[in-house]
Amino acid sequence: MRNKLSTGLLTRHEEKLQNIRRKLENNGVLVLFGSRFIAVLRYMVPLAAGMLPLKRFRVYCVSLFSAAIWAALFVGITSGALLIIPPMI
Repeated sequence: MRNKLSTGLLTRHEEKLQNIRRKLENNGVLVLFGSRFIAVLRYMVPLAAGMLPLKRFRVYCVSLFSAAIWAALFVGITSGALLIIPPMI
């Protein structure tokens, strides 16, 4: 039982989802890891990964590892920017 919103989203982005599905089937770990750092793929790749019969443990490990690296980079860049930019007080 699909509602209009999910049907509309899936039909509108069907080509993108099929492209992501092909890439996940060929080299899933690399795509899952890299999608964390690209804004639009951050949402599309996990959706497509949920539709494929991928090993859950591998998906969770890759997601956890890429999230940790993303968080470390974000904190590092933000901290570095705060050190470079003088306070406005």
